[in-house]
Amino acid sequence: MRNRMRVCGLVIGMLCCFESIGQSDSLLRIEVAVQKTTSVVFGSAIVSIDRGSTSIIVQKSTENILKVKAAADSLVETNLTVVTAAGKLYSILVRYNSNPANLSVYVDHEATVPAKHVLAPVCEDVLKQKANLVGLTFTASKMSLRLLGWYVRGANMFCKLKIENRSQIGYDIDQLHFYIRDNSVVKRTALQEIILRSTHLEGDTITIAAHSSRVWIVALDKFTVPDDKHFAIEILERNGGRHLYLKSYNRQVMLAKEF
Repeated sequence: MRNRMRVCGLVIGMLCCFESIGQSDSLLRIEVAVQKTTSVVFGSAIVSIDRGSTSIIVQKSTENILKVKAAADSLVETNLTVVTAAGKLYSILVRYNSNPANLSVYVDHEATVPAKHVLAPVCEDVLKQKANLVGLTFTASKMSLRLLGWYVRGANMFCKLKIENRSQIGYDIDQLHFYIRDNSVVKRTALQEIILRSTHLEGDTITIAAHSSRVWIVALDKFTVPDDKHFAIEILERNGGRHLYLKSYNRQVMLAKEF
């Protein structure tokens, strides 16, 4: 009996020890705002994210960097749970502060910001280029998406986009897609589309605050568009219906400026 009690006591002690170690190593606190982005840098790739509330907006910037913002200044303290490829689980308390004390949070000693993407400086050059397209705009519910121009360098195509929110309600981005799609679809015929993956995207794609705008540079592998198809940009709003859909045809793609 005494031996059993000793074993039970040892097991309980070990469990308590493990629990306290886990809490001290993984419990974090961050502050977020509506107009500013807090970046949380982990030591390895993020594999899972769970939000305690939809009042916070999260987006992976790179494999190991998570961008976090508040959806509104009425945010009540909530939490994030993050699991990384190293098998670590992090519980992060999130509270609102219009002026966060720290906009870059490193959660591990080995956490580092990865080097800039090789196309990042090229996208910065594209940003300086003048618009070479006029009139390619989709507008709905005081939101507008405009294609400012096509550009090309080597094996890469770049499109410059401007998204503007003229409403008093912030626009939180849920999904951003690029396709080559059929111009028309015969009834009862499946939609034919090719999904294009951006090789790099320069710009804040988390949220478009009320009465503000953003300019994005999207890098893609070079392509052209068949005459019976179009290039499509689709943006879906999180918890909303202000979805944006903009088309560009091959005649516009062929105007791509070499720089």
